[in-house]
Amino acid sequence: MNDREVDYTADALTYLQLTVAALDELLRSMAHARRRDAQVRSVLEHDVEINYRQRSIVAEALAHPEREFRIREHQTTHNVVYATSRADLMDLVDRGYLRQEQRGKAFVFLPVSDLAQLLDTEPNSPA
Repeated sequence: MNDREVDYTADALTYLQLTVAALDELLRSMAHARRRDAQVRSVLEHDVEINYRQRSIVAEALAHPEREFRIREHQTTHNVVYATSRADLMDLVDRGYLRQEQRGKAFVFLPVSDLAQLLDTEPNSPA
């Protein structure tokens, strides 16, 4: 190597190690989401009309009973139109999994206080 050449091997190795670590974390996160979805699906097997978006809400509500859900957030998260997002949340209210409150002009959806008992599972149970 002459004086003008720079060896970027160490930098490239560092970036590769960071990429592998990020991919490992992504795979762990995906495996956790699959386990959580399977758990919620088995709990909700009697309620076959609940879609994957609604299952994700129920799973999140079980893991975080203080969590608030909003139509716009659900719309953005799942890339659906406003009407679909609203229908998903309202259906969960109708089924008794969430309750609806109005804050100003916006609706907020909260887990019912006895959601874990309703689903006969433990809150914050490992997925």
